[in-house]
Amino acid sequence: MPEKKNHYRRAIPWLVGSGLLGVTLMGGWVGYKKYFYQTPQPISVNLHSVKKGTVETTVTASGTVELGGQQTIKSPKEITVEQVKIKEGDRVYKGQTLIVLRDRAAIESYQEQLVENAKTQLDLNRRREQVAEARKQLKVKEARYREFQQWQQKGVISRTELRTDRDNFEQARSQLKDAQLEEKKAELDVRNGQEKLKRLQQQLGDRLVIAPTNGIVLKVYVKNGDGTKTESNLLTLGDPSQEIIRVQLTTLNALQVKINQTAKIGIIGPKSQAFTGRIISLSPQATVPNTNANSSTSSETSSGSNAPTKVDTKVVLDRPSNTLIPGSVVSVEIVTARRQNVIAIPPEAIQRTEIQPFVWIQNSKGKAKKQPIAIGLEGLQQVEVTSGLQAGNKLVIAPSDLSLTPETPLIAR
Repeated sequence: MPEKKNHYRRAIPWLVGSGLLGVTLMGGWVGYKKYFYQTPQPISVNLHSVKKGTVETTVTASGTVELGGQQTIKSPKEITVEQVKIKEGDRVYKGQTLIVLRDRAAIESYQEQLVENAKTQLDLNRRREQVAEARKQLKVKEARYREFQQWQQKGVISRTELRTDRDNFEQARSQLKDAQLEEKKAELDVRNGQEKLKRLQQQLGDRLVIAPTNGIVLKVYVKNGDGTKTESNLLTLGDPSQEIIRVQLTTLNALQVKINQTAKIGIIGPKSQAFTGRIISLSPQATVPNTNANSSTSSETSSGSNAPTKVDTKVVLDRPSNTLIPGSVVSVEIVTARRQNVIAIPPEAIQRTEIQPFVWIQNSKGKAKKQPIAIGLEGLQQVEVTSGLQAGNKLVIAPSDLSLTPETPLIAR
């Protein structure tokens, strides 16, 4: 019995130690499981309902506003401005006199030619009278000569008398020819004088600067009494019923642009306004932009110049804005491609950290789900998704510093 009691006494510490070890191991397992299998905390994110929409790619540039048919009328030669009959902002009509130029030499020449033409006309009238008189005399002498022929045959007059009368008849005929020749010379002088007068009238017409079309006066460069040089600017006109934006595109952007593509025009500044238009002109040749209006432009970059070439492009507004100021700078956004009625999502929602792009969506249990997608047309504002999403999906737009994992509970902000 004592030995048996000693045996139990020795087993008690072992049992206590084993129990303590089991409790310790059980606590460690519970702690391990609690640490590694703890429930994720919900994350607050923006949820975007996936919808169908329009995706566009665009080319952006700046442009200068012009009016339709805008043109600058220039001086035909060195001349003095006699009277400016319009002012900036005036509406004018085709055929209206805008500026009167003073050309004293042309006026004097015109008046002198009027006098000269009057003289040549008087001379022509006199020559015609002489022809009429010579023709009358010839008729009389011809009748007399025919009569004397009959008398000579009857022996009433001699051959000598008949010869004398015939000489008078021939002389009258020669005088008529001379008179007719002088008449033709006088007619030619009158005709030449009339041609000179027409040319002088044209020169006098050049004194009047006439509106070539209906429009509005944008700029007047001269005032009464100013002297002008040949080809110097007098005034600029434009048609307000049509507004055009002149754009210079880079050669890279110009490759994406085509006639009739849609363009969006915006006013640069705090008060933004948007207008729509279309491409009506695209130069087939790139040129070096000319910053000096008085110098000629080159069709290619000159040797040694680093200036990039540009492609001249024109955009016409669908409707006149009646707001844009000619000469002002506006922003131009040309739509180069468009997909309509497609799944469109914001580009910031797309994750590109893996081989295939993906997005995060909220599943039916309100948790995060990684969704692979296929991308189509990529615009600045929207990106086309060709597969992987459908309308109604809840797209997760999480902050860039937030790392999502599958099954993370999501709370909409």
